[in-house]
Amino acid sequence: MKKLLTIFIFLLLTADCLLPTSSIAQPLTVDFSAAPTNLPTCSGIAAFTGLTTGGVTPYNSWFWSFPGGSPGFSGAQNTNVSYSTPGAYSVSLMVWDSTGASASLTKTAYIIVPGPITS
Repeated sequence: MKKLLTIFIFLLLTADCLLPTSSIAQPLTVDFSAAPTNLPTCSGIAAFTGLTTGGVTPYNSWFWSFPGGSPGFSGAQNTNVSYSTPGAYSVSLMVWDSTGASASLTKTAYIIVPGPITS
C-alpha cells in the first residue's frame, strides 16, 4: 500500500510534466508604428514597423495600405514609404496568422506632410 501511495503522490506532483499541455493563443491584435509621423518636409520618408501580437505565429501575411504614399501597398512586415504631397494620410494594416485568422487596424490622419514654407 505504501508503494502505491508513493506512486500516486509522484504522479500528482509530476502531472503537469506528463500530460500534454496546449496553450490558448491570445487574440490577434494588429498594431504598428511609424517614424516620423510628422514629416519634416513635403518630400519625406516614414519607416513603418508591424507590431502585431497574439494569434498563432508565424504570421503568414501582412497587407499595408498607404493612400497618398509611394508605394501605395506593401506585403512586408516593415517598410519605408515616401510622401511628396502635403496632407494628412491614413494608414491601414491587415495581418493573417498561421490559422488564417485576420485582424486589421487603420490609423486616421497618422502621417502629416507639411506644405511648403512661404515667406
